Amino acid sequence: MVMEVMEIKKRPVRRPEGEEGLLGGDGGMMVVTDLRQQVKDKTRISIYVNGRFSFGLTLAQVADLGLRKGLQLDVEKIEELKGESEYGKMRAVAVMYCCSRERSIKELRDYMRRRVQKKELPDKFVDRILRELMEKEIVSDARFAKLWAESRKSRSGISKKKLDLELMRKGVDRNLIAKTLDEVFGEGGERDEKEELIKVLAKKGRKYMGDRRKLTEYLFRQGFRFDTIREVLDEQGIAHQSRF
Repeated sequence: MVMEVMEIKKRPVRRPEGEEGLLGGDGGMMVVTDLRQQVKDKTRISIYVNGRFSFGLTLAQVADLGLRKGLQLDVEKIEELKGESEYGKMRAVAVMYCCSRERSIKELRDYMRRRVQKKELPDKFVDRILRELMEKEIVSDARFAKLWAESRKSRSGISKKKLDLELMRKGVDRNLIAKTLDEVFGEGGERDEKEELIKVLAKKGRKYMGDRRKLTEYLFRQGFRFDTIREVLDEQGIAHQSRF
């Protein structure tokens, strides 16, 4: 019986899996033992604590947070840094989305919400990322609205009214839309609208050859005013026979 008790006392105490090697000598503090550049993503750094991988951060985060070898961390700080790791990943996704083309704030917000609904991203960082990218002007409604309007106007011809509706759907503020369209269309007024309508005619007129009524309805749906449509069609000699 005495021998059995002695043998039990000699057995080492086993820590829960993953805990051994993470806790410091005082049972609470841990030490950053290494920082390694990740192989698949050179912009991220793997952080090792007490000899084991703990979490990853971007190069910018490592610099901002002052992480270095030998730095002591407690449990609470480790958890905080793991949260920053998730934030860094989500921010990178948002930035890549904005890099593919200019985005409105609403487009970016909707994109992140879709990723959250699919459980691909955590919800808690959406507002923080939007604020940061807006402050750094990575996403800007003013820049988006101007580039969108200029592109649409130069590429295929478009009415001021239709552009107004498109920008509204993109979540752009009404006052900003009005200011942008005034800048893009200038002070030409009816002259600019006629020029845009002629662009549309050159592209779509053949589809409605011989049917002025359908052509008029199509142009009206594109946001052009009826008086302008009638004036241009008359000037182009478009009655029942089309020259397009």
